Amino acid sequence: MGSRGEVYSDTALALLEKHGARVERETKIAHIPKETVEHCLAAAPRSFILGARNPAHNFPMPSPVTRYALDGTAAFAQDFHTGQRRKYVIEMVDRYDDALGFTSMARTTGFTGAIIARMIARGDLKVKGMFMSEQAVFGPLFDMLVSELATAGVRFTLTTEKVEPLG
Repeated sequence: MGSRGEVYSDTALALLEKHGARVERETKIAHIPKETVEHCLAAAPRSFILGARNPAHNFPMPSPVTRYALDGTAAFAQDFHTGQRRKYVIEMVDRYDDALGFTSMARTTGFTGAIIARMIARGDLKVKGMFMSEQAVFGPLFDMLVSELATAGVRFTLTTEKVEPLG
């Protein structure tokens, strides 16, 4: 058995199909053959360095420690619905909770998971199966998530601007 995944890019779907994946265009699902997955895994390096702007903060992978950062994702994104290129900056600020003894990491991940679980239980999320929260919690649902996190003292700021396509 190979691997299967939802791929939003038509260009990526075409490339996967060209190299042996079975592609369901209407659902944007790509079925990648086991041999292709094994070939890619064998070609991947066993370790690498995530380079930081300041080399003193380079991060080796694998690593004996866990790091959490809000950046590292695309600074520019394409809106799935409109096709418009945008620059997004989301800043989340939280602090250690002295009263409960919760770290900021525990609060932001735990509270987010609990809020999304409530959304699922209420029927707010219409997706079925396995998904990443970023695939299901957007638009009004993201606003609801941010609002509920704010009641717990987690502060968000979001800025976005349209970006012209590169030449």
